[in-house]
Amino acid sequence: MAREQKGRDRVMSLFQQLFELFGRPEWSLIEAHQASTHLSIGLLLGAVGFDAAALLFSPKRAIWREAAFWMQLAGFGLLLVTFGLGYFGNPFAGKQSELAQKTEWHKNFGLVTLGVFGLLCAWRVARFRKWGRIEGSVFAFVNAFGLAAITLTGWMGGHIYD
Repeated sequence: MAREQKGRDRVMSLFQQLFELFGRPEWSLIEAHQASTHLSIGLLLGAVGFDAAALLFSPKRAIWREAAFWMQLAGFGLLLVTFGLGYFGNPFAGKQSELAQKTEWHKNFGLVTLGVFGLLCAWRVARFRKWGRIEGSVFAFVNAFGLAAITLTGWMGGHIYD
C-alpha cells in the first residue's frame, strides 16, 4: 500500500513540475477539434485501405474486411465527436469576415463528409458479410468519394488562417 502511494506521489510530482514549467493546459473546443481530427482521418483512411486490400487479395479478404469494419465504425464515431467539437467551438460563428466564410465552407464540407461516412457505416452494418464483388466494388467507389471529401475538408480546415 505504501509502495503504491509512493508511486502515485512520484507521478503527481512529475505533473506538478510540468505544470510549473509549461502552465496548466487550457484547451478550447476548437483546439480539441483540431487534435481529434487527425485520428478520425487516420482511422477512416485505414478503413479505405483495408477495403482496397480486401478487393485485391480475394482469398484473405475476410480479415481485411473485418479490420475495415471496426476501423470505419470507430472512425465515424470519432468523426461525429470531431464535428461536434468544431461546430460548437467555432470562434467565428455569426461573424462577417473572410475567416467566417472559410469556416462556413469547412463546416459544409464536414457535413458532406459526415453524411458519406454515415451512409457507408449504415451500409456496412446492414450488409456486412453479405455483399458480392459488384456491391463491394460500388462500396469501394463510394468509399473513395468519402476519402476525397475528408481530404478536402481537412485541407480546408488546415488553411482557414491562410
